[in-house]
Amino acid sequence: MLKTATMTPAEIRSMPDSHPLAPLLDALQANLAAYHRLFVGLPGMILGLDFRFLQDFGNPSVRINANDNKRPIAIRKEKYPMSLKLSYSTLGWRNPDLEPALTELKTAGWDGWECRLPIDWLGSPNRLRRVCENTGMPMVGYTASGSPDNRDWAHTELNKRRMEYAAEMEVDCFMFMSGGKPASRPVNEDDIKTAVEGAEVWAAYAAQYGLEISYHIHTNTLVDSADDWCLYMSLLDKTKLCIDVSHSQLWGYDPVQSIRDFRTQLNYIHLQDYFSTSRGTDGSYQPVWCDVGEGEEMNFPSILQALEEIHFTRWVTCCPGVPHPNHPDPSHLKQRSKATREYLRRLGY
Repeated sequence: MLKTATMTPAEIRSMPDSHPLAPLLDALQANLAAYHRLFVGLPGMILGLDFRFLQDFGNPSVRINANDNKRPIAIRKEKYPMSLKLSYSTLGWRNPDLEPALTELKTAGWDGWECRLPIDWLGSPNRLRRVCENTGMPMVGYTASGSPDNRDWAHTELNKRRMEYAAEMEVDCFMFMSGGKPASRPVNEDDIKTAVEGAEVWAAYAAQYGLEISYHIHTNTLVDSADDWCLYMSLLDKTKLCIDVSHSQLWGYDPVQSIRDFRTQLNYIHLQDYFSTSRGTDGSYQPVWCDVGEGEEMNFPSILQALEEIHFTRWVTCCPGVPHPNHPDPSHLKQRSKATREYLRRLGY
């Protein structure tokens, strides 16, 4: 009796040319619709193979890029749920007309959005929920205003209101970054410990609403090296982690390895890209940011595969590059997001 063999999308993408099925996949690319009808279903059962991954080969939205270093594969569809949930950061949006803006993001293929806008612009949670429901775009993350490193009472209260708002919107996490460095001396271990104490105060407050907070790593902040990052993470309890893969790489910490090392604390991922980087005279990092997939510094196929390997089920958010100076409005960023989404599709996501 024949046993059914299944292949994961990662295995299919990395299939060598010597694999017995490689010629079949090459032929499928030439005759997508015909082979979709021929091989899905009963023939697959007869051959003892699971051909469900071919369901999308007749889809006209499939894009094949001959320059990709992985074997092209059809995009996943909602019929077979994506292993990674993809959202888009509205970094750079200032006063957008949200409903049409989110509609365009949805049309581009995004599953949700990360919000950084002030509560005054968003309006009540009821209003924003209607906008999200109308567009089919859940708000997956909300950001702090400033850092928990700042223990000022008014600053803390302001962010408590943002955490309460995030909880009412049922976002997946509330994101913050560490604050600035001391002006007249190097960062020391006590600075890191004090920063952790502030983060844990926020985490305890958020937890009473069923909300997780997430520390977003970022260069040129108080925590600004792989060693300090590891120390910071070792001291945390309730606070979780958002790895921005670009900043991990800038610190010299391989993003794939960091995903594996911090997998038990990881609750959010940022994908960000850059063309090149340099260091300022003060040691600051000076990357030239670009949209995800435009640069050559990041190995996104390996990063995404690492997330699959650790069975990551939370949100993965793409960040845009630097806004074009002649296009400060969100409409330009919406157009750019389409190119980013197409790039991820070519990688099989």
